[in-house]
Amino acid sequence: MALIVAAMLAGCAPSAPQPADAVVADLGGLAVEGYLFPDDDATRLIARDASALAIVGVDGVALAADGSAVSPLPGGARPAVEAAHAEGVDAELLVANFDEQLGGFSADAARALLAARETRLAVAAALAERVAEGGFDGLQLDLELLDAGMRDGFTAFVDEVRAALPASATLSIAIEAAENPGGFRRLGYDLSAILPDLDRVVLMAYDQHGPWSEPGPVGASPWVETVTAAALAAGIPADRLDLGVAGYGYRWPGDGTDPSTVTVAEARELAADEAAFDAAQGEWTATLDDGTVLWWSDSRTLAVRAEFARSLGLHGLALWQLASADPLG
Repeated sequence: MALIVAAMLAGCAPSAPQPADAVVADLGGLAVEGYLFPDDDATRLIARDASALAIVGVDGVALAADGSAVSPLPGGARPAVEAAHAEGVDAELLVANFDEQLGGFSADAARALLAARETRLAVAAALAERVAEGGFDGLQLDLELLDAGMRDGFTAFVDEVRAALPASATLSIAIEAAENPGGFRRLGYDLSAILPDLDRVVLMAYDQHGPWSEPGPVGASPWVETVTAAALAAGIPADRLDLGVAGYGYRWPGDGTDPSTVTVAEARELAADEAAFDAAQGEWTATLDDGTVLWWSDSRTLAVRAEFARSLGLHGLALWQLASADPLG
């Protein structure tokens, strides 16, 4: 989902038990999607959080560098789907233009896919095959680093994917955040054109700051409110909008070395007694003796976001990702 988080958290350890200052978020009335990688820990995470989950988002399959194909299903995908179904939870397959060699999302792969109808149709058919092969209930498109020049191609692709999927399968997309309604068009989304094909839209309301920026909240409350208002003003119905929430944080070392992603448990351990919840931002932060700065989003942040989502009548929340976040129950 995020430019760096997917790579840096892929092998993170399970979350530690919640400390006394963590909370259990009131998620009542909200459908929650929890993302995970289909590794050896996936079934445990599904069982741990099943009571709070409506959907498990399984990450997933990747677009080829030339945009012409998608990767095979990961080996653990089918067991993850079966574990979700055993708990009465739907499972959704994610497809992304994430390039392992780049360590981030590839605009070139997305551009190559979206430029040619034959390529789009071939990839749409392949995605339908992956959904059927894995027993998934639906598909989520997570194509990032799009631009206005790819907008028409993305609109056509969404329509082609919808046509390729069985009628019973859901289709959703994850979109990057914009601070005004027109910003979504600049990011490659013609929302009015694609909404008829979509069951849900996930607004990635995180990564306001990260290793590419100065220290700051992963997604500050005022910024989250701004980008959510922009999404609603752009025409996304509230009852089809899921608010993306981070379940991780970032560490900016005081010695100037490269910033890094941290799980919630790692952030707490590093911060220790320096941890403070910034109510205005809705996140935890700490500045250590060596100048290291931490910001992270945990269960208390999730509680704040849940209250905000309910106040707007949103469909639900989408948590990236279960392995690095606090338990949901």
